[in-house]
Amino acid sequence: MKRIFLLSAIAMLTFMVQVQAQVEVPEEEKAQEPVTEQVHVNEQTHTSVRTSNQDKTLLGRNGRVGFFVSPYIEQGPLNEPWRTSLGGGVGLILGNAFLGVYGAAGADYEQVLNQDQLDRIDLAHGGLWLGFTPIQHWALHPYGTMKLGAGVVNIDTNGWNDYVDNVLVWSPELGVELNLTRFLRLAGTAGYRWVDGVSTPNLTDSDFSGWTGTLTLRLGYFGRDHRRDNR
Repeated sequence: MKRIFLLSAIAMLTFMVQVQAQVEVPEEEKAQEPVTEQVHVNEQTHTSVRTSNQDKTLLGRNGRVGFFVSPYIEQGPLNEPWRTSLGGGVGLILGNAFLGVYGAAGADYEQVLNQDQLDRIDLAHGGLWLGFTPIQHWALHPYGTMKLGAGVVNIDTNGWNDYVDNVLVWSPELGVELNLTRFLRLAGTAGYRWVDGVSTPNLTDSDFSGWTGTLTLRLGYFGRDHRRDNR
């Protein structure tokens, strides 16, 4: 009895498999006719859905990735209203933003402090460099950065009284950038430098804080806007 039941079950299962195969074959043959067109439509639909599902973020969704090296020259207060500082940095480009590090130094000469003849006053600092450059596929586009770092104010005198103050420096800037070539860009910005920590006699934070003007040259690979490529 058990043998008969087992054989009947095997026969029924075999019959069901054969019927299912006969039903599916015509559908497969029918589907093979427009296969090229169907695959093309599916690819377009997948691309459209993938693009529309991308998250909009502060960095943008253009997929741009690159890097740069950058020298810059800055005019700003350094015991006197306008003194020159030279700096440089490197950065990683992520969409419409960049993240990098910087370093800068400037000096003022022939000043008098506490009746001592000064050889020079130095301000040197370095740290984190953040930037935001929207619509950078335009030849001329907005350019904003913020430098946040630590450094020293170093005062050398002709006497024995030399001074070194540890300071914090914060410099937001806003301006425009010009794409000179695919690998070279020039930015001009106006900003304000805050310096905190000066404790040398007869000098204060305000002697090193104030408005700045900066010219920045960026050389590197600035990536591609993949969002525009997919249009």
